Amino acid sequence: MSPSVGRSLARESEPGTAELLGSLTLDYAPRSPSLARQFVKIALTARGINAETEALDVVVSELVTNSVMHARPVTSASIRLRLWQVRHLIRVEVYDADPRIPMPRKTKPDDERGRGIYIIRDLAANQGFYRNRTGKCVWVDVNIRLGKEE
Repeated sequence: MSPSVGRSLARESEPGTAELLGSLTLDYAPRSPSLARQFVKIALTARGINAETEALDVVVSELVTNSVMHARPVTSASIRLRLWQVRHLIRVEVYDADPRIPMPRKTKPDDERGRGIYIIRDLAANQGFYRNRTGKCVWVDVNIRLGKEE
């Protein structure tokens, strides 16, 4: 599966089907991926969503890490994480100030970096990106098994 250009989930979905679970603003800092994972757990719990989140945790961590490591903010810009639910999908949107699109690179078996995009592709139901006036948004849809808290 290759990344596709996409739009905000709210514009793609049937009216009333996309629910914003939360939004978080993060610094371009090493602690941001950890804070993002904590936010996902809190956002799901606050909505009474009980789900296996391992794939979601990996996707959130990879997307935020990529922004921290590769985005080049020209101002005091920040990273924005938005979390949506549509049926059995959770969409992760990560906005940063860098308009460059994510490009996979060739990796060797002993490389310690460069596998994030491939990992995301394996976990994603769908993925894409789009540029906006402040940089770009990279989004990933993750299928999860949903259940309600008891």
